[in-house]
Amino acid sequence: MKIVISTQHHENYAWNEDGTIGTGVNAYWKAKGGSEIMIEHVESQIKMDDFFGKKCEMIVDSLREKIEEANDYFMVAIVGWSIEDDDYMSWFEKSQLEYDGEITSYEPRIDLDGNPVERDYALNMLELQKQHESLSYYGD
Repeated sequence: MKIVISTQHHENYAWNEDGTIGTGVNAYWKAKGGSEIMIEHVESQIKMDDFFGKKCEMIVDSLREKIEEANDYFMVAIVGWSIEDDDYMSWFEKSQLEYDGEITSYEPRIDLDGNPVERDYALNMLELQKQHESLSYYGD
């Protein structure tokens, strides 16, 4: 199982006549997509009991200050999270597999402390690609 944290990125498109960035009420924030940050194999690190969901929620809350970011130019916000099976792939990863036949750019992976982790993509993603060879994004 994995925790999937969904984020939304925004950029400030407001520029004043003098060339400075518009801030406060003069800011114009434009949504620019986001990421699905994954924490993998959580069942091996968190006891599976009646409080598993609450523990996952506490983990996401504890990572908020490491994931979220805001300044006058750019912001990242957590907009949701979920618990998914190990074979879960984001739309971004699925679409690469569907249209390119391989995944070359992966969503970020972090550990329970918010540190980036390198995933053994050569083995894990090859296995997922085999499982999803007949994958059709539109369910054909």
